[in-house]
Amino acid sequence: MAEELKKENNEIDVQKLMEQYDSESRIRRPLGIMAIIISIIAISMSAFHFYTGGFGLLLGLKQRAIHLAFTFCLTFLIYPGNKKSFDKNKEKIPLYDVFLSILGTMVCLYLVVFFKAISIRVGFPNTMDLIMGGLAIILVLEATRRIVGSALPIVVTVFLLYSYFGQIMPGFFAHRGYSLERIIEHLYSGTEGIFGIPLGVSASFVFLFILFGAVLNKTGMGKFFIDVAMAIAGHTIGGPAKVAVIASGFMGSI
Repeated sequence: MAEELKKENNEIDVQKLMEQYDSESRIRRPLGIMAIIISIIAISMSAFHFYTGGFGLLLGLKQRAIHLAFTFCLTFLIYPGNKKSFDKNKEKIPLYDVFLSILGTMVCLYLVVFFKAISIRVGFPNTMDLIMGGLAIILVLEATRRIVGSALPIVVTVFLLYSYFGQIMPGFFAHRGYSLERIIEHLYSGTEGIFGIPLGVSASFVFLFILFGAVLNKTGMGKFFIDVAMAIAGHTIGGPAKVAVIASGFMGSI
C-alpha cells in the first residue's frame, strides 16, 4: 500500500513538472458537461477517421478540413491560452476559448459546405472567402502557439510578412511581393497551404497510428507484447535487443 502511494505521489510530481516546463503537457481537465462534450468530440473525431481510413470516400481537401475542424475544437477547449490562467484554474474553460473552438469549426466547415462555389471562383475570392481564410490563418497560428510554444508561429509570421513586403527587401531577398488577398487565398483555398500534404498525412495516417497506440496503451496490449517478448528472449544472450525486435514485430503485425 505504501509503495503504491509513493508511486502515485511520484507520478503527480512528474506531472506538475511537465505542466510547468512543457506546454504540450499543460492541458485542462474539465468536469461535468464540458468533459462530456469534449469526450463526444473526441469520439466523433475517432469515428470519422475510422470511416475515412477504412471505407469512406471523401475528397482530400474536405477530409483535411474536417480533420482540422476537430483539431481546432479540441485544441481550444483543452489547451489554455497562457500558463497564468491554467495555474489559476485547471478545470474551467473560459468563454473566449469556447468561442474560438466554434469559430475554428466554422472556418473549416465553410470550406466543406461551399467547396464547389469556392472552386469555381478560384483566383477571384469574395469577401467572405477572405474573411474565413484570414481567420483560419490566425487560428492555426494561435493553436500552434498553445501546443508547441511561440517559436514556430513567430517563424511562420516572419515568412508571411516576407511574402507581403518582398518589394522593399534588400538585395537578392527582394521579390515583387504578393497582395494580402492572394496570400490568404493561396493558404486557405487549395492544397498548397494550410490544407497541404502535412495535414493530409496527419488526417490519413498519423491520427490513426496515435489512436491505435492509445488503444493499445489503455487496454494493456502494449505491455502484454513486451511481457511476451521478455518471456521468449529475456533470459537469452543479447536478450534486450531480441526483446526489442520481437516486441516491435508484435506491434508491427497490427
